[in-house]
Amino acid sequence: MTQDPNQILIGNVRDRLQELPAGSVQCCVTSPPYWGLRDYGVEGQLGLEKTPQEFVANMVEVFRGVRRVLRDDGTLWLNIGDSYAGSGKGRMGNGEPHPATMTGKQGTSQGSWEGTIPDVETPGLKPKDLCLIPERLAIALQDDGWWIRSRIAWCKKSSMPESVTDRPTSAWEHIWLLTKSARYYYDAEAVRQPHKQGNDYARKPNSGEVYGDYNDPDTTMANHPIGANLRNYWVLGPEPYPDAHFATFPTEIPRRCIKAGTSQKGACSECGAPWERVVDKAEGRVDRPNHPHDPGRPDGMTLCGGRLIPGASTTTGWQPTCDHDAPTVPCTVLDPFLGSGTTAAVAQELDREWVGIELNPEYAALAEKRINAVGASQIGLAI
Repeated sequence: MTQDPNQILIGNVRDRLQELPAGSVQCCVTSPPYWGLRDYGVEGQLGLEKTPQEFVANMVEVFRGVRRVLRDDGTLWLNIGDSYAGSGKGRMGNGEPHPATMTGKQGTSQGSWEGTIPDVETPGLKPKDLCLIPERLAIALQDDGWWIRSRIAWCKKSSMPESVTDRPTSAWEHIWLLTKSARYYYDAEAVRQPHKQGNDYARKPNSGEVYGDYNDPDTTMANHPIGANLRNYWVLGPEPYPDAHFATFPTEIPRRCIKAGTSQKGACSECGAPWERVVDKAEGRVDRPNHPHDPGRPDGMTLCGGRLIPGASTTTGWQPTCDHDAPTVPCTVLDPFLGSGTTAAVAQELDREWVGIELNPEYAALAEKRINAVGASQIGLAI
């Protein structure tokens, strides 16, 4: 059984998942190949199934293996794109989909896509139908026992152009938050968002300066130490990636998922239970004198400008979620479709441990190079 963290396992995802101990990871963040959109030229690859039903069945089997490896209080963050049914314009001589069928699968400088499918079957779908692959997969996973806890919209600031004139350009993708049970680990404080400028309580008193850093959970804001609860739409721009991989998502996606799904403090070295944040919540308020035209409320708050801020929170420490008297170790993040290594690189940056699985040895080598550039410790490839 493979238990060493910070390893890239090369091979078929279903086979390599069987090597991992049950309940050994706290969080899974991944983006599998999208259906019918790219031939990676590797035997055994997923995504080129003849029908949506076959693709979904294979994905359900993969994530059944992920569910075994995930702790009962763990979370799965799944990014999946959609496709259009129809004849398309075929593939070019180099095997790539014709550019006219691409719409921008993920936000990279090189681009990727969710285009029309030229060479697969779409029973029950009409030409030009949106296949609804994310919804089909989510319902199938729900039927297989997963809880669907959130549908997050990854809204792209810069989407790939499309040569379509009879529908809007596709500019967002699904990220599903799934769990094994109704109760699970989720650190809302770690991913609070700064209040928008214009909210009275998001500014320093008597100034227009907004302060607070999303990436720093210890940053304080006026009357609310951290900010608003994370929303289910993430507006993110593209990030450059120089190497030859065409499906790299922005680092901010796994950063949010990992910070919400794993404990910054770590987990019990004996059982893997994550430590949880101890939060002191108190009602704060912005006290402002009544305006001449505003008689206010009995408590002296103005009706037009004053605000009560329920649940303002401050982290006071950490506590274990198990009874073991054991030291803590970093939480472990899994990406069963590692690709260029974005999830693992971010996990290492956040001082988490990780395990990645990648079918293509060339992509595994790219991921190894990328992850080694993040930290001092060198990783290895397990063939």
